[in-house]
Amino acid sequence: MAASRSKSASARGHRAKSANNPDNGTTASREGTPVAAAGRPRSREKTSRVKVLSVYGMMVAGMLIVMTGLGVWCAFFTTKPSIITKPNSTYDYIIVGAGTAGCVIAGRLTTANKNSSVLLVEAGEEFGWLASVPFASPLLQGSDKNDWNYRTVSQETSSWGLRDRVSIWPRGKGLGGTGQLNYMLHSLGHWEDFDKWKKKHGVSGWDASTLQPYMRRMLMTKNFEVEDSCAPEDSMAGDNSICEDNRYHSHFELTPTSALPGVVVEVVNPKKSPIAKAFLDAGKELNIESEKVGDLDYGFLPAMSTIALGQRWSSYHGYLKPVLNEPNIHVLLNTHVSKVIFSSSGNSTPTAIAVQLATRSKNSQNKFETVYAKQEIILCAGAINSAQILLLSGIGPREHLEKLEIPVVADLPVGNNLFDHLNMPVYVSLESPVSVTKEKVMTLRTLWDYMINNKGILASSGVQGVGKVDPHSGLILFGMGSTDDALRDVANYRPDAFNSIFPLGHNISQEGMIILATCLQPNSRGTVRLKDASAFSNVLIDPQYLSRREDIDCTAKAVRLAVQVAESKSFQRLGAKVHLPKPPQCGNLSVNVMDDEYLECIIRTGAITGYHPGGTCKMGNANDPSAVVDNNLRVKRVRRLRVMDASVLPTSISGTPNSVLIAMAERAANLITWSNIV
Repeated sequence: MAASRSKSASARGHRAKSANNPDNGTTASREGTPVAAAGRPRSREKTSRVKVLSVYGMMVAGMLIVMTGLGVWCAFFTTKPSIITKPNSTYDYIIVGAGTAGCVIAGRLTTANKNSSVLLVEAGEEFGWLASVPFASPLLQGSDKNDWNYRTVSQETSSWGLRDRVSIWPRGKGLGGTGQLNYMLHSLGHWEDFDKWKKKHGVSGWDASTLQPYMRRMLMTKNFEVEDSCAPEDSMAGDNSICEDNRYHSHFELTPTSALPGVVVEVVNPKKSPIAKAFLDAGKELNIESEKVGDLDYGFLPAMSTIALGQRWSSYHGYLKPVLNEPNIHVLLNTHVSKVIFSSSGNSTPTAIAVQLATRSKNSQNKFETVYAKQEIILCAGAINSAQILLLSGIGPREHLEKLEIPVVADLPVGNNLFDHLNMPVYVSLESPVSVTKEKVMTLRTLWDYMINNKGILASSGVQGVGKVDPHSGLILFGMGSTDDALRDVANYRPDAFNSIFPLGHNISQEGMIILATCLQPNSRGTVRLKDASAFSNVLIDPQYLSRREDIDCTAKAVRLAVQVAESKSFQRLGAKVHLPKPPQCGNLSVNVMDDEYLECIIRTGAITGYHPGGTCKMGNANDPSAVVDNNLRVKRVRRLRVMDASVLPTSISGTPNSVLIAMAERAANLITWSNIV
């Protein structure tokens, strides 16, 4: 033992002496990589490297073991008595889909009346621990376990740079739905979104003033904007200018507005993010007015995300998880709803009385079971699945249903009015070391910061700022310079198009950012149709992106705005350089952001889904022939059946829709509760 200590001490002394001697036979590269010098045995250097790698590997392995242990402990030693494998024959309410809206409604109905029984049916299962890591969002997409992995049909007017011109649509499958694999951006849209529903679509009860109390109710964060009282010594420049320009910061304060926790929102602090600060300063430089954070937002703002203490926060965490110990709710996982069952006698209105549950065994054998609802059935399965279930149930366009020999219950335009945001990436390299790079992500310090302190790169989605201007141009700024083949595959890019759009992305140490330019209010409309009459078959999704000329003009305006932002003085101080693509699909067109033909080509080639499909079960008044549900979300021409998810939106939300859907689900729960009070 003593000899061992003596040998260790001697070795340490020798290493220290070598380190202090500039002529010790080794040099270090700029990045700290050892370089062997002549005359020094390479075996000793190799052994040293192996030791370092071994220590690093052991530490990483140790952390992974701890994480795995926590996952196992959560899976087997935390009880959730509400999660069942065999349902009762009858419930008061049956909710189909445990996504963003389904979790809200299930939680509210469970607590509103303890004497009412609730069944929540979900086709997926619980998400694993990886879903709680904000930066891991892309890793969840494409998994068979937690992603529906939808694909569109081949597009004619868009997606030229995608394989087979097919867009991949990740959709969450499991408790929390897409809220468990999205990028967690919080947005409340804009006033005119909701007022347009009332003025142009005859929708009542969903205007901005009516929804605002529900928006306040869902939020755990009391204030989004407070005056920074930073002292000069706290600022990066050591003067008051930085303090005056940085008014926004995360403000985490719980409010007793609800029995359920609701939603937690974290705001990027520009004082700690040079990219976010440059973005806000660019807005001022371009004379773009910004409304206060927390209002229905407009202008250039720091990104707001549903993250709490370094972890993803979805409607599952805020509404469903707190009631999983309640006796009046059951949650059934890994179960499809193949159709809604109706009863009718004579000329009476068909009444939804039950759902047919479908499960598939490993040998592809289907098993069916019927569960009855005494009060209502609420579809919350999302813009694709809610439309699919209605069509399978006999509610949809008569011609389409009869072609598949599905008995028609109600001839309604289910599956029409499909819309989605389409994002055109603008890649910008930076000289200043202020962004996220793949090299920074793959360090022990990054893992340590997150595992021990719940902070750092992994505690963020990477989004630094958002912009909404002029009047429908939208920007989302990701502070990341490195990309890789995983991003290419998630978006389904062809390699030539991907390399053209992200020319420096494969450099793991490349500083930079990606600005997604989008048209917030697209006019193009597509369809969702059944392939056959099986609940286990994929549907035919045809968004018909960019089929309307005005969407090209709107997106082009957003791309030009993104270039203006990157070329602003604020970003030039960070060494910003815009890299406009020249994909093979655009032939000999010159790269010129002011050239309409060039912009049209790169948009039709490189723009990808914004992951915000909606509209397939459109809400409208009783006289609207394009509406599927009425102002109270009740499916027209039948009784005791409602829909509440993105499918009911008449038009898109100017921003990310997740938080708006939570507020709408809050109101939907009220409508359901009050309509069934005897």
